[in-house]
Amino acid sequence: MSSMEKTKEMLLEFKDNRDYKSFSMRATQDSETIPELISLCYTIKYPFPQYSSWLLSHVAENHREQLLPFQSDLIDVFLKCSDHSAQRNLGNALLKLPETDYKSGEMLERLFDFLLDSEAKVALKAYAMYLLIPLVKPHPELIRELKLVLNKRIEIESRANAGAMKKVEKALNTFSASR
Repeated sequence: MSSMEKTKEMLLEFKDNRDYKSFSMRATQDSETIPELISLCYTIKYPFPQYSSWLLSHVAENHREQLLPFQSDLIDVFLKCSDHSAQRNLGNALLKLPETDYKSGEMLERLFDFLLDSEAKVALKAYAMYLLIPLVKPHPELIRELKLVLNKRIEIESRANAGAMKKVEKALNTFSASR
């Protein structure tokens, strides 16, 4: 059995078991598993993008140091994958990793797209807002643009997103006040 087949088998076990602590530990035991989980996020065959990204978010939470060498790969897959669940899970994982300038321009564009996408789920929009905070900080014009987007969206978004928007706006006001 190939390493990728073992990783897929592990994900199917994870799907049934959902013991994220045990499986996030297992994902760090073999040097090939994390890159394989990342590559499975690109697939479209259920359940692989959904559960590999979910497991990666738990690896980020429980074994962050193991995921740090793959931060650029996570950003790449976040920018390219099309599955909303995988995007949400990868956004969650990226929030647990340190700030980086890697592909910051593409990230800015993609995150704004999520905010404006009526099909994007609440959690994905919330993660997009939180990921935008450090990216817009050095750019006052983007802070203003993000505030405009948030003010425009707050009227039509759910209460859950409205709460996240208010937190983000508070952080943005802190940046504005310090200038």
